[in-house]
Amino acid sequence: MKVVNQAIHFSRWCLLMGDPRVGGFCVAGVTGTPTAIDVQRQFWDMGMSLPDTLRAGRVSRGRRHAYLFDTATQTDLARWVRRKEVLRSQGIGDELWMPLTSEGRHWGSLALYRESDEPLFTRNDARAAAQLAPTLAGAARNSWITPVRSPLPPPSHAGVLLLDSTGEKVGTTLTTDQWLARHDRTTQSEQPIIDCLRARLNGQPEEDGTANTLIRDAHGSWVNISASRIVDRNESGVVAVTFEAAPPEVISDVLLHAYPFTERERQIVSLTIGEATNKEIGAYLKLSRFTVADYLKSIFAKTGAHSRNDLARVMTGRLPL
Repeated sequence: MKVVNQAIHFSRWCLLMGDPRVGGFCVAGVTGTPTAIDVQRQFWDMGMSLPDTLRAGRVSRGRRHAYLFDTATQTDLARWVRRKEVLRSQGIGDELWMPLTSEGRHWGSLALYRESDEPLFTRNDARAAAQLAPTLAGAARNSWITPVRSPLPPPSHAGVLLLDSTGEKVGTTLTTDQWLARHDRTTQSEQPIIDCLRARLNGQPEEDGTANTLIRDAHGSWVNISASRIVDRNESGVVAVTFEAAPPEVISDVLLHAYPFTERERQIVSLTIGEATNKEIGAYLKLSRFTVADYLKSIFAKTGAHSRNDLARVMTGRLPL
């Protein structure tokens, strides 16, 4: 963040790591200034369901690398719900948001804030942010493939956490604490992740009863965290949050885009982990088996895999033996 602060002055910040499968607006990790993180629950509620001028989901899918919230809404500041109801109460005067998008996938976002007694962000600040955004997006993308020092297998059974309509914990299974203990507390505190899932769930029609996100925990295991509505005649708004090992096909879908593969390499990786031989891959893609072998050498170099079986292990999230 020092490099960013040298280019753009800010007082508070919040970096969200997003699940690229769901447009980035489902959090897989959070870090930043504590007060900036604290207001995220309200931001998510607004981004998903309230008529904010710049809704978070729509902005994250846009093509721009930086958004000046105040500049973008100067003609009608009354519609900027984020400022009126959240930021101003926290002493924040302006916000600059940077969606972190790489190769068409959203890997997170960085929000910068200035105090209410400081000047607003300018278009020059936005231009500087836009220049930094691709580099930051690349770092966010690479975080999904960074090696873990001490890999450990996940718990053998899923964990379930029950929340009431206010988000308070009202019940849990025995294995839930085992799942929660595996999170990196500096970036993966479960509360912001759960808050985001609840907000996303609340922003969906009732028939769309599940919101989920993928994370990789501090021990290298891939975890699917999902929030679902519980049908209870006596109490509405009860949500079950489930922690479980992610399916291999979900992991490979993310990793195919996290590694810097070409489109042809992605095709060959998908066929290889599907146990197709070089000859079969060549016939399907109309390539010689020697060309397929050359592609595999490049793929092995990018992933650190040493064989086809090792590549399948890497791309499906299995830990080394």
